Amino acid sequence: MKVGSLHTDFAIAQMLDDVFHGTNYAWSYDPKIDDWLKSHAILVMIQNSFEYVYGPSPAKIRKSGDFSAVSIALRDAYNLLELSGAEVLPKGQRNFFSRPRLTKLFFSIYYRLPISSLVQGSFREIYHLINTFERYQISENSQLDALLQSAKKKYEHSS
Repeated sequence: MKVGSLHTDFAIAQMLDDVFHGTNYAWSYDPKIDDWLKSHAILVMIQNSFEYVYGPSPAKIRKSGDFSAVSIALRDAYNLLELSGAEVLPKGQRNFFSRPRLTKLFFSIYYRLPISSLVQGSFREIYHLINTFERYQISENSQLDALLQSAKKKYEHSS
């Protein structure tokens, strides 16, 4: 298990050592957990916004979804995150999703796999992520803004 802290003082290390002592479970401290969480939130926010706009089924997403839009939105969002001073983690995720053609291919394959229909959740959480992420937007990013605003408007009209 990877754990981290938003504070420099990580006072529960000994407690975690005691809890997991004698088990087959291990933990490690990640000093950059905040950057990792922000990076993960961007991926979740954009993919779920894309699914919310073009969904609800993988078949419908494949038919009507613009995979170029989601790939460019991811690239732009990671650029904004880096401009804010955060590091995109894991680095492989940044390298992979900074290539729109590779991202487009990935999502076109992903929405053909059975796992794509098993992931479920409420868009309410994503809506709040979008509202929080908007503070990072320092310039117009057409694909990113279009995707997030479309998802927000659809959600606001359905509520």
